Formats: sequence, C-alpha cells, structure tokens
Amino acid sequence: AARIAEAETRLKELSEQQIDRIERNLIAGLPATERSYDRDSFREALAEYDSIGPKELRDNLAWFLREIIPVAEHEGVRMCIHPDDPPFSLYGLPRIVSTAEDAGFILNAVDSPANGLTFCTGSYGTRADNDIVGMVKEFADRIHFVHLRNVTIEDDGSFYEAEHLEGGTDM
Repeated sequence: AARIAEAETRLKELSEQQIDRIERNLIAGLPATERSYDRDSFREALAEYDSIGPKELRDNLAWFLREIIPVAEHEGVRMCIHPDDPPFSLYGLPRIVSTAEDAGFILNAVDSPANGLTFCTGSYGTRADNDIVGMVKEFADRIHFVHLRNVTIEDDGSFYEAEHLEGGTDM
C-alpha cells in the first residue's frame, strides 16, 4: 500500500506530457511488431483475456506443446521456453512459467527431450521461493539454454538486475 501511495504521489507531480510518454512506453507494442496501442486499444486487447486464468493458460500451453513438440522431434529441434519476466502478474494476466512446479508441468505436458527450458537465472531468481541450484539439478537434462542474469531482491519485494557476481544467486 505504501508503494502504491508513493506512486500515486509521484504521478500527481508529472505533467500531462510526461504521463503520455510513460503510457506510450508501457503500451507501445512489442519489439519486431508493427502494431502499437493507445490507452483504449490496449484496454480492449487486455479484455480479450478476461476469461483466461492460470488453468486455461496452462491448458493452452499444453495443447501447443502437444502439437509442436512432435514436429520439433522430427526436425531435430529442441524447444525451450523462457520463464515469465517478471514472474508476477502484470495488467491482471496470469503467469504460468515462474516456479519449479510450473517447469515440471511444462516438461511433463510432453515428456520429450525436444521439450525443454531456457533457464533464466534472473527471471527465476526474482522469486525468493525458487531454489535456483535445486531447479538446475532437477531439470538439468531438459535445460537447453541458460540465460545468466542476477538480481537483487529488495525488502519490499521489488528487484533490480545486478552484476553477475553481486546478486542473490550464487553464480
């Protein structure tokens, strides 16, 4: 609550131009896409996901994996999914790739060497309840790519990307 109050106070200090700039940065669109959003179109796009919770999103992911992994196997490709970044909800959207339980679900959805993980130590490391070393040991044979990042988690749960050898994960 204190962080929200602090943000609201800061927002009141901003000019309309500064608010517009922040808004454009938050909802501009994704890299390598031609689509961009304004406030109303962004709200409309988000509304399309109102009925999708964690279970539905997991079911959709499992369906996708059942369809794509056999093709990947045939072509000799190893797929690997990057964890949610950040591993907590933004705009009310569920996160389903944030924990060891999530990784286990994904790997068990299609038990194949072609179905693997991008192990991002930064994304998984932003959750204090993730045992990074334990996860590496548990999923070692299905980690197809490692993304070494380190983070420092503040007392209030916020985090920032740290130098590789200075964050919360023992590299």
